[in-house]
Amino acid sequence: MTVLSNNPYIIKIKEEFEDFENIYYVMELATGTNLLTYVTRSDKGFLNESIAANIMRDLFEATDYMHRAGIIHRDLKPENIMVDIQNEKDLKSLKIIDFGYATYIQELKKSKICLGTLNYMAPEAFTDNYDQRADIFALGVILYFILSGTLPFQSDINEVVIRNTINCHLNINTDEAFQSKSEEAKDLIRQMIVKNPKERISLQDALLHPWILAKAKKT
Repeated sequence: MTVLSNNPYIIKIKEEFEDFENIYYVMELATGTNLLTYVTRSDKGFLNESIAANIMRDLFEATDYMHRAGIIHRDLKPENIMVDIQNEKDLKSLKIIDFGYATYIQELKKSKICLGTLNYMAPEAFTDNYDQRADIFALGVILYFILSGTLPFQSDINEVVIRNTINCHLNINTDEAFQSKSEEAKDLIRQMIVKNPKERISLQDALLHPWILAKAKKT
């Protein structure tokens, strides 16, 4: 975690203590609430494109920073993102938290254990042959969720979620929740939720996507 301490969108460790049985971490205070709670408690059950674009821009920057530092998170999901949003339109702060599944990308060459939260895992994660691009898939699912209030491969049966994820058939064109969304937003989702990781948009290109440039507040 200390190698990620210079990014404003990643939770910081302030101090570390240990005794004979435990290690204790003093974490930075993350104000607001987690993204899942914020979305589900919003009036519409989803976010407008402007605030969603601001959230995704910060997530792209933070995740790119992680990957450049040689780290993959492996559990990016709304529950692990703290947001402080004022007046339902101004993103005051965003912090990625919970690095319990994170590891160095080089370590994946030794052991590619299938880890993560089911609805946000990339298809290749189930074959134990994945890399940092699995995080990009998870970010695509997060974008899908915050714009619609639904998940692309949701089912009450875990086996069905896995099958749907591996097949990766995205019904965004016929999904009623996306009928009012911009084509640019849907295009970015289509480039992130892709079965073949080699065809997934890079985080650098995602930051330059027309939807981000048009909708995210200038900083």
